[in-house]
Amino acid sequence: MTFNRENICVGITGINSCENPAPGVGVAKSLRSSFAYPHRIIGLAYDGMESGVFLNNFFDKICLMPYPSSDPKHTLARLSYIKNKFDLNVIIPNLDSELLFYARYHQQLKELGIYLFSPTETQLELCNKIKLENLSKIVDTKIPNQEIIFSYDQLHSAIKKIPPPLVIKGNSYCCYKTTSLQEVTIYLNKIIYNYGYPVIIQDEIVGDEINIIGIGNGEGKILGSACVRKITTTGIGKIWTGVSIHNTKLDNIARKFVEYTNWRGPFEIECIASGEQIYLIEVNPRFPSWIYFSTQLGLNLPEIIVCNALGYNAKNEPISYVAGKLFIRHIEESIYNISDLDDIFTQGELSLYSENKEA
Repeated sequence: MTFNRENICVGITGINSCENPAPGVGVAKSLRSSFAYPHRIIGLAYDGMESGVFLNNFFDKICLMPYPSSDPKHTLARLSYIKNKFDLNVIIPNLDSELLFYARYHQQLKELGIYLFSPTETQLELCNKIKLENLSKIVDTKIPNQEIIFSYDQLHSAIKKIPPPLVIKGNSYCCYKTTSLQEVTIYLNKIIYNYGYPVIIQDEIVGDEINIIGIGNGEGKILGSACVRKITTTGIGKIWTGVSIHNTKLDNIARKFVEYTNWRGPFEIECIASGEQIYLIEVNPRFPSWIYFSTQLGLNLPEIIVCNALGYNAKNEPISYVAGKLFIRHIEESIYNISDLDDIFTQGELSLYSENKEA
């Protein structure tokens, strides 16, 4: 396949940047920072009110998409339209709820001329949260004691085995620390309402929250990785401030994970270091919301994804970064025209530059 490297078009999902920020805006910022070649960037939004819809510094075009729960044929039809109208070349999916679609239909998308570098369906199943114990054995580390709840009736027996304080989380989204049975019940109902079962209950491990992000090349090797320690988090566990670190044990966990799974595409491994012991908390099969931090450290992982998706394989050489750099998230308010909101809801797409509106 051949492409005009001066005009590659990349679609990015997960562009909401609220109290539970998705990774898409950080991915777009990373590609805007790329010196390899310029990109046209399309934000693929599921709702016209997603905050990333109006970020004209990072997106050239916004297109509304059918929800991930929609019939796949509607999503394929929408992507075919976007391909034909805007010559979309690559998609970087950033939401857990959509990854299965892209794993199952990557061949159909390839036939349309849309390329991915993301996990397979088998790989996604391996890092399912309810299978964390199996994965912990593979990477040779421990996990917190945990119980999997598939119905409300199982809550009482689970609480007997793991009393508060504990952590309760959904299989795809949300994680809450609780100190009482009342809080457990409140958050259980919240998770079930939004995401359904199963729900995971874990012992609360006291220690430093440390994460590693990286990219697997699909053949058991890591194309690049970076580690961070969380300093402060939001109420649902999202990083607010953090610091870059080097951690050999964390590097080894990531290496074993990628070697065993032949992981293809981005990943994030979340752990807690308690004394000398590292506990595996979960594996996310995508970039995290703090992905732009790694780019600022000199490791542009989204750029590596685009290169590999298009067949410009990145060199399999470790890229060094500096430990001790501080990451701080902040909130910013912006003002836009109400007509932009009308356009995205009535037309399903929005041009963010005047020259695009005239095209």
